[in-house]
Amino acid sequence: MERGLAHASGNRALYVRLLRSFSRDFGQFHDRFAQAMAGGDGEAAIRLAHTVKGLAGAIGAQDLRHSAAALEAVLSDGADPLVLNRALPAVVSDIARVVCDIDACLEPKPGAEDGAAGQSLPPVTASMLDGLRRRLMEADVSATDELDALFARWPHLRTALAEVGECLDQYRFDEALAALEAFAGTLSDGVPAT
Repeated sequence: MERGLAHASGNRALYVRLLRSFSRDFGQFHDRFAQAMAGGDGEAAIRLAHTVKGLAGAIGAQDLRHSAAALEAVLSDGADPLVLNRALPAVVSDIARVVCDIDACLEPKPGAEDGAAGQSLPPVTASMLDGLRRRLMEADVSATDELDALFARWPHLRTALAEVGECLDQYRFDEALAALEAFAGTLSDGVPAT
């Protein structure tokens, strides 16, 4: 945080905006990178790694800055698959850790009422809820794993989403989806629709 604040000239509001922006824009880095590579767009993949490297430096995430620089170098040298398979997981892991730290730092602390109306969620939480929504719409039993991951990361949501879990336990996907939508409706910013 000291490095990041120094980059922001001590401006805490600016630093918080940078953190929120990073969490929102790069929580899905792996998907964006995979799309670029699958589409044969090596330049887009290089730009993505370069952007992550620069922003990681700006927010003070030094490990991520180094791993993103290594990924950028691999891509610039022709993306040898063996080397890429070592460089990419490091970046994905570092991003996940940084985003988790950002969300934990910026997330409103649980109050007396878990999942209270009007509360907004950090982007990664909203993304996880969106993934849960998709699985429920597809009647996918892995929705239980998604819900468990959400509870493991943010235990205070367990009460607010208890009905979703109860419906899932009985494979009542439509009712679980309705309960999730009702919860999403209590959020001030909502959850991204699919």
